[in-house]
Amino acid sequence: MTADVKRPAAVTVLGWIFIAGGAVVILSAVMAHLTRALLGEGSLQEPLLPLAADLDLSPMRFIEKNMLGHSDALHLVEILYAGFVILNGAYFLRLRGWARYFLDAISLQCLVFVLGVRVFWTIMWLGVTGPFPDRGLPTDALRITGVAVSLLLTLIYAAPCVVFIWLLRSPTVRQAMRPHPPPL
Repeated sequence: MTADVKRPAAVTVLGWIFIAGGAVVILSAVMAHLTRALLGEGSLQEPLLPLAADLDLSPMRFIEKNMLGHSDALHLVEILYAGFVILNGAYFLRLRGWARYFLDAISLQCLVFVLGVRVFWTIMWLGVTGPFPDRGLPTDALRITGVAVSLLLTLIYAAPCVVFIWLLRSPTVRQAMRPHPPPL
């Protein structure tokens, strides 16, 4: 960034949010890896939901059996991806136009991920709360409340992604990313 080119506040805030977010993801992945290492391989032998062993939780069992066994590789991918986000955030602060495209794609990917996770969780919730009518629980109220909470969380988690996409595509940010002539 040259001295005569002023960086808009939106660029500064977004750049630092992406850098901080990437750092938090790296910290989270390292902590998850260390926790997994401390627990050892035996931690995968016990079911995640021992009290619900009689329920059909096919998606949860799939994750338990197929993904947790590859947690080291998943943590490495998470760390590499977060490093990519940090790198793009740093170049975005330097007003590199190509970094805006990557951060836009990352924001879109995050939005799709949030929506997918919330749909998965809602389906899981409906599956878990369905088999309880014989236990005298207020199943309908529990199911409706769970879906309402899921919708609320979808809005809370998706809103930042939508705001980031909107800001990244705003005229102010696009103008700041245009090549500027070198000073004479």
